Amino acid sequence: MCRTHGELIDDDEVRFAVTLLKQWRKRAERRAAIMQAKNSVDLNSFDLFDHQIEIEKGRLSEAIVGEGFVDAGVTEFWRDSAGGALRDFVFEVAKNAFDHGGAHLVRILFGAGGIEVVDDGGAFDPRDLATSPGRGVGRRHSQFCTTRLETG
Repeated sequence: MCRTHGELIDDDEVRFAVTLLKQWRKRAERRAAIMQAKNSVDLNSFDLFDHQIEIEKGRLSEAIVGEGFVDAGVTEFWRDSAGGALRDFVFEVAKNAFDHGGAHLVRILFGAGGIEVVDDGGAFDPRDLATSPGRGVGRRHSQFCTTRLETG
């Protein structure tokens, strides 16, 4: 790594955990081996990295969600797809979990074949968003709510 990116990674052990860095290295080695054998790489043959971000109420930002997408490999492996629209959708799901489901914590899980959004808030009817903007319309419960986006 260059000095700038090496320092960035060294200074943020939470975002750049050892397991994530090992996945990045394994991917780079696999990609290099494919390039040597075939002279090209099909990025669709790579799965997303196993990665997760946790966001507490009041800390949600587009930058945090965007960094998660970059770290999990979405922007590299799905560059020809609607990765930006998907990132925006996941952000809105998380925002609605906080604003309307009463969530205190949202986890975004990345892995082979999909992205999963899990929160500790309650269920709510999305149709109520049009008639009750900004109000807590969710029914509180103690179970986690899940939204799963699958590839393929």
